[in-house]
Amino acid sequence: MLVSTMVHWLHIASAMIWVGGSAFIDFIILPLLRNKFQPQQREILGVVYARTKALFSIVGALTIITGIIRGTIFGIIVSWDMLITPYGVIWLIGLLLSIGQAIWGAIAIGKNSQKLFDNHELWIPEPSGLPSPKYKKAVKTLALFGIIHLGGFVLIITCMVLMSRVLI
Repeated sequence: MLVSTMVHWLHIASAMIWVGGSAFIDFIILPLLRNKFQPQQREILGVVYARTKALFSIVGALTIITGIIRGTIFGIIVSWDMLITPYGVIWLIGLLLSIGQAIWGAIAIGKNSQKLFDNHELWIPEPSGLPSPKYKKAVKTLALFGIIHLGGFVLIITCMVLMSRVLI
């Protein structure tokens, strides 16, 4: 019972950090990047990116692993046959969406973030001091990928709610 509770706690805590951190970046950090350059912005954001990349890798993996453990070892998915029950189908959809989220975060968001920070040309402002159109496009693309990512989290949370309401 204690181990099950600890796994449940770790699952919820890691998911909160993963979803909440993503929302913070999408709703706070990216809007700040859109229209202004600030002194040392690139350097500070590079550090933020490096730390969140590592953090999201860890909490994403923890969320997925603890979700598998909760569904199988401490849950009702005890055989392959359970995957064709309504609960099993929803659990499997949630698992696949979570794995997709991790991949999307690493490839679409991670690689585009890295390109943004690595491309020196993007960080050269217009003569007016405003960001270049290429910079704005890169940030806009990153923001779109972030919103898609948050949409995936909404679908996963919907699966979790549905699982709590579905009988086997």
